[in-house]
Amino acid sequence: MQSEKIQRLLEWGRRFGVEIPSGVRFEHDEIEGIRCICTETIESPTLSIPNELVIRKELLGSALPNISYKDADSNTYLKFLLAKLMYDNRDEQIKDLREKFKPYLDCLPAVVDSPLIWNPQEQALLQGTNLGNSLRDTLYAIWRQWYTAIQDCDLFDKTVIQKDLELYENYRQTSMETIYDSILMETVNRTPTVWYSFSAFLWSHLIFLSRAFPEYVLNSNCEKHHVMLLPIVDLLNHDYKCKVEWLGSASKFSYKYLGTAEKGTQLYNNYGRKGNEELLSGYGFVLIDNPCSSVALRIKLGFDSISEILTNEPNIQLLTLEDYTTFAFDRRPNGNGNQEGKSAERIFREGVTYLICKDNESSLQNMLNLFAYLNKADQENWNELTSQFRGLQNLRLALDQKLRQMDVKRIETEPTHQYPIDHHRKQNAMTYKEEQVSILKWALSLLKSKEKQWLSENKTGLLTAKKIMKYDPSFLDEELPAIFGSNVDDYLTSLSSDQFLALWISVKLFKKSFIAKYSWVEEDYKNFISDNINVVPISDPEADSFHRALFDKSGARYNISIEDIRSVFRFLAGRTFTRLASRDQETILVRRLA
Repeated sequence: MQSEKIQRLLEWGRRFGVEIPSGVRFEHDEIEGIRCICTETIESPTLSIPNELVIRKELLGSALPNISYKDADSNTYLKFLLAKLMYDNRDEQIKDLREKFKPYLDCLPAVVDSPLIWNPQEQALLQGTNLGNSLRDTLYAIWRQWYTAIQDCDLFDKTVIQKDLELYENYRQTSMETIYDSILMETVNRTPTVWYSFSAFLWSHLIFLSRAFPEYVLNSNCEKHHVMLLPIVDLLNHDYKCKVEWLGSASKFSYKYLGTAEKGTQLYNNYGRKGNEELLSGYGFVLIDNPCSSVALRIKLGFDSISEILTNEPNIQLLTLEDYTTFAFDRRPNGNGNQEGKSAERIFREGVTYLICKDNESSLQNMLNLFAYLNKADQENWNELTSQFRGLQNLRLALDQKLRQMDVKRIETEPTHQYPIDHHRKQNAMTYKEEQVSILKWALSLLKSKEKQWLSENKTGLLTAKKIMKYDPSFLDEELPAIFGSNVDDYLTSLSSDQFLALWISVKLFKKSFIAKYSWVEEDYKNFISDNINVVPISDPEADSFHRALFDKSGARYNISIEDIRSVFRFLAGRTFTRLASRDQETILVRRLA
């Protein structure tokens, strides 16, 4: 049956002037669907389709003549057009158009195997991943696009799609089980009763998402976001390694394979560098050991921070998904792929997004720079060592938390009678999820190695409580007993590592007893005081409590003022970092380099 449909499609194409290279065979495979196999070795095979068979916005005038729309919304109405061709058998006005494209419509997949239309038990396989966490919001965004178009047009009879409208309006309070049973099942089974229903629109959306080409290949004057469908050309499967060329002219679109297509191999197209998250969400499949795969980390920033970075920090890259890939439905006014003309507030309203990829370590460096900036102390530069250490610690913490979310939710999802789990979908979900875990572990390992390298390279300019205990015995044997008497050990166990550093610096300043090995601490502190000569230390609850407990009592051996303690705490706040990802969460004082 499927073979007959393919042959009818190819014969239809040839009648309209589609040029198919000799030496290829289109066939149906249970896993890959339709594919193109070379029956002989071919040099630079080319496949061309006349403009007459291209499905693009020029068809809207004849198929939906009474609907007015903004140019920015043309892709939305192309989805309605495809849904109408597929599901509206009563409109005589489009009978000829529907008959013209019937061989193509018959070969379109009943459903694109996107997780958007998986049943709730199958979607649960993706819990803890970026894709799994975003499915509900993604479906809502598609539904909103449909809802807005329906509300803006008086030609649609809304009484027959009342269920779809009400479900959208109550989306946040509606369970995925209800949404699946009421809407998604119609899309899965391709049984919408109304061509402009949301279930029909969703089917069309998934077809465009998985098969659309940018129209600017044919028309350089069109907006960059305009898309089109290319019958027969869109039968070619994806391989990121193959080199191809897309050519447009006034009369046709041409696909050209650059190189020799060997006999027995599949003739591929190339969608671009797409990771498994994008392939699974948009096309319904994954690739084993896909080097293009990545893990997205989204960071919400205040607009003041964004403005400050864009204005004054050219070495910190603020990225969004648009900086990594081009989607079929990107709305890019005036063709500005670099987002010029948009306000920063609009560009980054969803946050800053970085993709962590094993074949690109610069992605980690970009994140590290931003985290260093976000964790720098006042009057400190983000590229100073202390800020870098702080940024690294907090980035490790963020990635570790993301990893734990995936690991914790690796619970086997059991099928139910109502929601069976498709084996192929389960395999795709597990491949994607295990790959995400692998990328995060790789990133954490890289950050751990970087931290180890920095600690080694800068060890003479780093001070910890352990080093003080090792290299300054007089502090433990003489100076501390003068404060605590015989209860030194009890007090030490009650102090955190940063409080221990504060105590050591305060006593050393008072006693003028810095050992030579750590004389740089005294120098750094004096420079800090000099730089803040006009700053009056304000009340600090932690510093004040620390002073009351140790120095503000009768009989205290060291007359250290509360102002001095506050200054020491302020000094440490800007010169230390805590190893948040380590077990003991040790605080380390960093020497400030000139």
